[in-house]
Amino acid sequence: MNGTLPSGGTFGGGQLALAATDQQYVNLPSYVLSNYAAVTVELWATFPDQLPSACFLFGFGNKSGSQGVNYIFCQPQNGRIAITASNYTGEQNADAYADFSYQTNLHVTAVFNPPMGYLALYTNGILAAINQSVITPFSSVNDVFSYIGRSLYSADSYFDVDLDEVRIYDGALTPDAIAATQ
Repeated sequence: MNGTLPSGGTFGGGQLALAATDQQYVNLPSYVLSNYAAVTVELWATFPDQLPSACFLFGFGNKSGSQGVNYIFCQPQNGRIAITASNYTGEQNADAYADFSYQTNLHVTAVFNPPMGYLALYTNGILAAINQSVITPFSSVNDVFSYIGRSLYSADSYFDVDLDEVRIYDGALTPDAIAATQ
């Protein structure tokens, strides 16, 4: 499946640069995660500036008015991933309390594995956060909208980011596989 750049982006040096001032993001096809019981999103990114507190590194879900619903996401200013069957009030999180601002070539791996009851966030191949009490099924994620560099919430900010590579896996990568990709 191919993504699009509705507001543009700049390719150079093997990376895609997305600029906040132009509200640039990657738009992936709807339902890219359909039929998955678990998923791993892995990427290498450079965050050249201070990240806004309200932004999504990636978001796969739906919208109800100005709010995101039925989604998974990564919030890079706090190093947090979540899944919800509703909106922010129902999020189940794995929170590393780590700001990705000013990080160069940061390897971020988000594992969403509700069948095994957990979410796990890795940075540079090392476990940064885990929630082992997840009860929201992945079937609750309704990925009508699939974004890299954009939030499902209309009031959230865009940010500058350079993406080296993005991978989406059907299933949960193991810690050894994550360390090997690092």
